[in-house]
Amino acid sequence: MDLRELIKQINIVDFISHYVDLQKRGEEWWGLSCFKDEKTPSFSVKENPPVFYDYSSGRGGNVYTFVRE
Repeated sequence: MDLRELIKQINIVDFISHYVDLQKRGEEWWGLSCFKDEKTPSFSVKENPPVFYDYSSGRGGNVYTFVRE
């Protein structure tokens, strides 16, 4: 199995929720950044497409990118 197939097999919300307390708002999941200290949630996770974006740090990507960061 290559990296792309592995990434497809992992549920991004389930994975990231081990590191970030996520709350669903509409189509997205939101939480506090794990890259910066903050009081207002700016960390977003989408299930389709399976990506995350942290508005406070500018970091984003897929499950692999999250682990790498």
